[in-house]
Amino acid sequence: MQRLPDQANRRFAAGPDRATCRAATIVDPCPDRVEYPAEPAAFESAAHAHPRPRPEGFSVTLARYRRKRDFERTGEPRGGEDQQAGWLYLVQKHAARRLHYDLRLQIGDVLKSWAVPKGPSLDPDVRRLAVHVEDHPVEYGAFEGTIPAGQYGAGTVMLWDRGTWEIEGDPLEQYRQGKLHFTLHGEKLRGEWVLVRRGGHGEPEEKEPWFFFKVRDDEAREGDDDGVLSDQPQSVASGLSLEEIAAGKKARRRARPKKSPRTDKAKPKSKPLVAAKQTGPQARKKQLAKIRQAKAAPLPARIRPQLATLVKRPPSGDGWFNEIKFDGYRMICRADGRNVAFVSRNGHDWTGRWEHLVRAVRGLGVGSAIFDGEVVALDADGRSSFQDLQAALAENRTGQLVYYVFDLFYLDGKSLLKAPLEERKRLLEYVVGESAGPVRNAGYVVGHGDAFFAKARKLQLEGIICKRRDRPYRQGRSAEWLKVKSLLREEFVVGGYTEPAGSRVGFGALIVGYYDEHKKLIYAGRVGTGFSDELLENLAERLESLEQKASPFADFRDRTVKARTVHWVRPKLVAQVAFGDWTRDGRLRQPSFQGLREDKAAADVTRERPVPLASVEDRGRDKATSQTSSASDVDRQIAVEIPASVRLTNPDKVLYPGDEITKAQVAGYYATVAEWILPHIVDRPLTLVRCPQGYTGNCFFQKHTRKGMPEVLKRVKIADRRKTIEYAVVENLEGLLSLVQMNTLEIHLWGARIDNPDRPDRLVFDLDPDPSVSWQRLVESARQLRTFLADLGLVTFLKTTGGKGLHLVLPIERRTNWDDARRLTQAIATSAARVDPSRYTVQSSKAARAGKIYIDYLRNMRGSTFVAPYSTRARAGCPVSVPIAWEELSSVRSADQFRLENVPERLAKLKRDPWHDLPTTRQSLSKSLLKKLGATD
Repeated sequence: MQRLPDQANRRFAAGPDRATCRAATIVDPCPDRVEYPAEPAAFESAAHAHPRPRPEGFSVTLARYRRKRDFERTGEPRGGEDQQAGWLYLVQKHAARRLHYDLRLQIGDVLKSWAVPKGPSLDPDVRRLAVHVEDHPVEYGAFEGTIPAGQYGAGTVMLWDRGTWEIEGDPLEQYRQGKLHFTLHGEKLRGEWVLVRRGGHGEPEEKEPWFFFKVRDDEAREGDDDGVLSDQPQSVASGLSLEEIAAGKKARRRARPKKSPRTDKAKPKSKPLVAAKQTGPQARKKQLAKIRQAKAAPLPARIRPQLATLVKRPPSGDGWFNEIKFDGYRMICRADGRNVAFVSRNGHDWTGRWEHLVRAVRGLGVGSAIFDGEVVALDADGRSSFQDLQAALAENRTGQLVYYVFDLFYLDGKSLLKAPLEERKRLLEYVVGESAGPVRNAGYVVGHGDAFFAKARKLQLEGIICKRRDRPYRQGRSAEWLKVKSLLREEFVVGGYTEPAGSRVGFGALIVGYYDEHKKLIYAGRVGTGFSDELLENLAERLESLEQKASPFADFRDRTVKARTVHWVRPKLVAQVAFGDWTRDGRLRQPSFQGLREDKAAADVTRERPVPLASVEDRGRDKATSQTSSASDVDRQIAVEIPASVRLTNPDKVLYPGDEITKAQVAGYYATVAEWILPHIVDRPLTLVRCPQGYTGNCFFQKHTRKGMPEVLKRVKIADRRKTIEYAVVENLEGLLSLVQMNTLEIHLWGARIDNPDRPDRLVFDLDPDPSVSWQRLVESARQLRTFLADLGLVTFLKTTGGKGLHLVLPIERRTNWDDARRLTQAIATSAARVDPSRYTVQSSKAARAGKIYIDYLRNMRGSTFVAPYSTRARAGCPVSVPIAWEELSSVRSADQFRLENVPERLAKLKRDPWHDLPTTRQSLSKSLLKKLGATD
């Protein structure tokens, strides 16, 4: 057990000595390091993150690849003899004799490869030549560097994109047939793509020509040509350009380590994992069976971590487990056999940074599991140190980092999300035990919150976390986990910097702030200490690349800063800052830089203010009396009987974890709002976002019909430029509810009806704000665009997206073709961006959208879609896209204000449909209007 024995508990309550506290809080470093065997392909989590059946009968050597290379001279990987199967996808930019891009898809145990001379394009009308080349080893997915002169393929190689891919059916058979229609989940390329061989048959050979092109879907960008290449030229591994890699510059974010076949032989023999109290799979299985709330469930693809609420002092009583608050990187670890992935709290895959931890988790011998914990670096006194962690990452010294596990909410096919914390903790002891290796049990103390916190302060630890022992795991922030800080450390957004003075290099100080409740960036002060010279220089390069003319702060006033020495930057970087206190005017006192937080998004940084402990405890007691309060609230709002003709399997399946909203409740919502949503979706081609494991799982777009879809859905075939696609169409309530049976969480529709798909009747201006844009500015912009359209004689209707933006919907008579519709909306959007370039942009790249509102007019193309009115969204809290009257806009607080539980109540109170006049609005896009806007050929 990781609890202190009773004797130690009594000692601790009386004022524990340092040894007792350290025993309870696992802060000692382990001098006897355990060596773990090197694992081929452990470098790349994407290869293992979504395991699928391995193609049968697939055994290929890498003889051709190896014959072409001298591994004594090139740093390229030789490739292991026993590769692991997976679904890795990557594109490498290769400056060889001629610049080209190498597309690689893992099929079985090798990377099938194609050289694409002009690189990929998001334009579905652009077909790129892709020359088939030799198979590459899976380890090549981590290679970035320069192949020396005289070697095959001499030149610089960059990891331009990477991720996973999926395909229906047998990939090997489709590869041999010469046509692969697949979906990419990359950092830059996503959605559906096609690789097709030009002629030929049988086993594909080297140098055969194929074509690679984008399928028309929501990720496509007509007319983009090579825009994705020019907009995103940097490496996804190092953040460097091709020229910087060739020059040997240091990675902006650490590249995943490469393995050399020569060093593998020099490694010492591996030793087994040591775990003093690990009791074996049978004891673990027996303990798991004792947990009543453990339910059979598929392994979730993604889980949002539970977050703690800040309070000034710890709660009292034995109803709380108290733990040390670590100063590291929060990581969810997902293990599925030998496939292990580490994911940060903002959803980024960090597996490649912790290879020794991957091996250690494999050594635990679990079939499948999800752990919650923190990766830390320990200083000489056994305390976690964020600065030491940053240094270890920068210098590639990650082998001594430790993963402290404090929760377990999935094990061997059973979900533990609803099990009490104490049951999860007890089971964790059977999995991790008291190992002193890289993966360790975080431990806890029962009660004695004040004494525990006092000892943490004495030892100069970060603080403590207090958790209700009888509560389930709740994704997101709750009052059931509390944090009490002994040291003041917070995250702040970097909004600018000052020039260095005297002999100082790089910059003088960072200008930092945080976002308030109105999404405005508030100035908090300057941070000028805590930097080494090397860090000043490295950070200065990143800051220079983010420079902008305008201040991102809503309230910057500091007389001690000379305006001419200030450089403003786009608010993208998040810094961890230690400080003494807050001044009365809201400035940081004695701030010191601790490091950059790559695991947190700038838009999520707010000022932490302690909540009164009494109110938190009251909230906890309220939840104790009704642990299903959120679900009950939803049920009270949704009290419509689902028709008997609708078959709803697994009605209790939770589709929105954290809010505990079930499939039955989603179906009940649609039954309640049917009369409002059906007029907008009936007889229109639909694209669906389906989430079989709920919104936190693997969701996917479904554009065309598939076998097994409910018969109540109508099928309609619509000719595309290259082929005919069969779409699903809803005709009635039964059809709408059948979408829920398919675990559909978003309904997207065409702006045209099936009886005349070439003539749109609804156009949309999608206002998509950058995270730094305030809600008020978005509201002002929507009104401004409405006025502009009104001056052209066009009436628009408004709806929230359920995400972060607004839709202006323009109903038109069905006289205009899609080309003219797109030209008109493009001309209007471009005109708005030209008149107010500081507010709007029509460029889709992240760089162009910084601090602006992107007007997405590309939804007004044949085959493009937008989210339907009253559709739920696959996001936390189950937000809904809701039509609103223009007069209501002032009272709306955010684009996701309306949710499944409050929309029925809103509709019941409405005296008039906000879109009452939309069906009868008659307006057309005349030739004179098109000509006035320059929207004609």
